[in-house]
Amino acid sequence: MTNYKWVICDLDGTLLNSDSTLSEENVNAVRDLMANDIEVILATGRIDTMTKVYIDKMKIKNPVISCNGGLIRNPVTGEVLYIKLIDKEIAKEIIDFSLLNKLDFLIYTSDKVYYSENNPRTSLYYKANEKVKTELRIPLASFKNEVSDIDNIDVIKVLIISEDLSLINKLEQHFKCYNKLEVVSSAKHLLDIMANGSTKGNALKILGERINIDFEKAAAIGDNYNDISMLKLVQLPITLENGEESIKKISKFISLSNDEAGVAYAIYNKILV
Repeated sequence: MTNYKWVICDLDGTLLNSDSTLSEENVNAVRDLMANDIEVILATGRIDTMTKVYIDKMKIKNPVISCNGGLIRNPVTGEVLYIKLIDKEIAKEIIDFSLLNKLDFLIYTSDKVYYSENNPRTSLYYKANEKVKTELRIPLASFKNEVSDIDNIDVIKVLIISEDLSLINKLEQHFKCYNKLEVVSSAKHLLDIMANGSTKGNALKILGERINIDFEKAAAIGDNYNDISMLKLVQLPITLENGEESIKKISKFISLSNDEAGVAYAIYNKILV
């Protein structure tokens, strides 16, 4: 029987299909893990308020690592176990830069997601909210293009969105010059900006101390650069076929793609064996 007691799993590009849906195969596989006394932890670049519908479907009770490690919160009690904020003056610079360069962005706080005007993602979130119970909806608010408003917002993460991949690369180099920031691409068209030290791996260490995670008995599943720190921490790092090539190189098992229920395949062929 399996020696693994913990499985840490990324959401987008990993547990979720490319259309952000959760397959029944993956739901059933996650439930089978828990039925075999294996603890499941979600570690995502999203804010945890954007994951409620998935948590509800899988019945996960463990704290969620969100904002790439900037926040750890209990999904049942709402208790914040850890939070790391971007310095307000630096947050203002990021938003001011984004506004001047007409970049689409999202601002993640512990209780709300702020969106830039005319952000194409916004309509998707509102449509998703219409399909779920009130308590599972994403709390959304428009950012009114006033940088001074940051004074009243505790920013955990800023997500910059652009279909121009060369621009994303330039922005990544620009913001990496700030020594108080953690900057990483979580998908080809997304740039995640958090406070320095906000990584999934660091958050997993912090959570591990609280709930006694034995990383020698842990597996992690991911697909992108923001998953590297947690994959390096565990005994069994797993990447999906759709994952970045450099991520595959640090993994011990390459599963099927996220659109082929790659998480379920990894669970049944590598963990529950």
